[in-house]
Amino acid sequence: MSIDDLFGGTGWGDMRRMRSGQLFEHALPRFAKLARVALLKECEAASGEAFVSSLPEGAKGKKAGWLEQAKRCALSANFEGVEDFSAEFYEMLDLCSQRQQLGREFVRLALEKLPHGFGAFDARLIRHCSLIQDLYDPYYLAWSKAVQGNDVAAELAATPPPAKSVLYSHYTIITHKADAAADVAALVADAGNADGGGAELLLDQEGDRDLVGVPYIEYFAETLTPICMVPKDPCCAFLK
Repeated sequence: MSIDDLFGGTGWGDMRRMRSGQLFEHALPRFAKLARVALLKECEAASGEAFVSSLPEGAKGKKAGWLEQAKRCALSANFEGVEDFSAEFYEMLDLCSQRQQLGREFVRLALEKLPHGFGAFDARLIRHCSLIQDLYDPYYLAWSKAVQGNDVAAELAATPPPAKSVLYSHYTIITHKADAAADVAALVADAGNADGGGAELLLDQEGDRDLVGVPYIEYFAETLTPICMVPKDPCCAFLK
């Protein structure tokens, strides 16, 4: 569920993004005479206050006390009272991501509009690190949903694969073959053709669960590909 769906299709997420400049302008007096780390810290504080003040008083179909819980999660990542890996858990995680996004937008605006005190190298490094984080957040959310709180995770915890199973890899996501992307069959075929039997590189041959380890770049094609393209960013050429 998107943040806009959560608030009854109001378009609140888009409204917040469009208003980031206005929120920053409103907070300008707080940044007077601040520079470098002190300025960044004040951007963090001001953006947090602006974020929670922009939350709607009521969310469609949500329990009493939801707003206070949302503020607690967004400002301090305090998930007390939120069931792990539930739909509400991921809604709160998305709120945390959006709150941090606003903080990064404040930092970029400060670097653009204020006498921030950083040299050209440091300013550009900070700016482009924040842009990378913009791309990383959606990937982390997708990764979190893929590795915990789902049927496959429960199955693996209850009946772990053999110690030498090829499923133990830091570079793949384990899922059922039937639930994997359509191109997994092609990957398995390619692996088999490569060395006359390499399909076991992807399939769990030890049992009958039909598990498959899908490479990250395939499983997270939508969210990971933009991160992998970051080296083409002009900042990298500058930093070299």
